[in-house]
Amino acid sequence: MIRIFKEPPFYFVFASLFLLGCETEHQNPLASYEKRSGDFCDRVRYILIQGTSGYSSQRQFSDIRGRRLEGEGTYQGKVLLPGASRCEIESIIYSQAEYKCYFRDAPESQTGQLMMELRKLESELDSCLVQTPWPSLRLNTSVDPNIRYRKYVSSENEIDYRDRWSHQTVLLDQEDIGGGRANVVTIRGR
Repeated sequence: MIRIFKEPPFYFVFASLFLLGCETEHQNPLASYEKRSGDFCDRVRYILIQGTSGYSSQRQFSDIRGRRLEGEGTYQGKVLLPGASRCEIESIIYSQAEYKCYFRDAPESQTGQLMMELRKLESELDSCLVQTPWPSLRLNTSVDPNIRYRKYVSSENEIDYRDRWSHQTVLLDQEDIGGGRANVVTIRGR
């Protein structure tokens, strides 16, 4: 008796992809454990990859989730971006989580210094996301297919970096924090 499957078994599909050389999570060099303690760009990319680890906010960033903090769905982040005072993971809705890193809280009187630090963070994120080619799909578009993130400036102190394929977002902005302000890098899971 010959059995005909409508869909190949899961293990057959996985084995075929592995043999064909397609990347799995463990083969991706940007997801290696050493990258979580590398330079600024290594850490940003590592966090971005961790944000794609599932289709629910409970799975996203799960490998770099620390202890639970006050508030529902808020955890300490295990990967600290250089210069950040703290990082937290917040579940926004069931299907999305955010990894937020806070940089130097400052009183309202130091707005100028805070803006200079924001520009420095913008420059670092530009070099990590916009100016560096990422391994990507080749598309027939007029945009360079190797440049994966596009930069959108919403206002003087709010910049979005959006992934053209996975629609993952990195947001750089300022937030009010207990009587002062802080520069915040937010990486949204997808």
